[in-house]
Amino acid sequence: EKYRENPKSGLIVAATNQWNDHLNKAAQEVRLKSGLLGPETVPVGDTHFRTGDRVLFTGKSRDIGVIKGDSGTVTAIRGSLLTVQLDTNKTVKVPTAVFQDVRLGYSITTHRSQGATVDNVLILAGPSWINRELSYVQASRARNEIHLFCDEKTAGIDQKNLIRRMNGTDRKGTIPEALQTRYERIEERETKREEQRKQPPLDRTREEQQRLVRKLSP
Repeated sequence: EKYRENPKSGLIVAATNQWNDHLNKAAQEVRLKSGLLGPETVPVGDTHFRTGDRVLFTGKSRDIGVIKGDSGTVTAIRGSLLTVQLDTNKTVKVPTAVFQDVRLGYSITTHRSQGATVDNVLILAGPSWINRELSYVQASRARNEIHLFCDEKTAGIDQKNLIRRMNGTDRKGTIPEALQTRYERIEERETKREEQRKQPPLDRTREEQQRLVRKLSP
């Protein structure tokens, strides 16, 4: 309940984008039914953002003032313009008609969670991508509480199967090298999925497309 009321205090971490998409939509639905999100919506791809939603930026824009990995909360919606208060307390305006590198941010991948520190972490363990290195990265995001969730098959009797897998490793070389190799594989899959999801609106004008290119250019 406390995470429903204040999602900024708890971060959901799962291994794959597929699971994160599911968890993000589920978290948004719970908050919507609880009356914690506003009625206005802004569509970006297959997601409809609402006031009160947690968001994660997956791209950078100097004009907007965000970099990849920034997270925050939607505080206002006006037309296609999102006002987002970043977790650094900086407020930015996001014109979603020309910048769409933003997604729901209730749940993020293990890879994207690197460097993040929050009060509490809720970890989806399994059904795949369980080992000592990834479990360490997931759990070390929390200052206070760590909550672990998995199905009965993954847990096994008395959680013995889960404990065994979380203590196991298939790494070769040092832990940082093993993590880097695994993250590169995950990032490659995520990049392909992001490219497939990014379909420009059919009514976007050529001028808007050119403006988007200029905004995203380094």
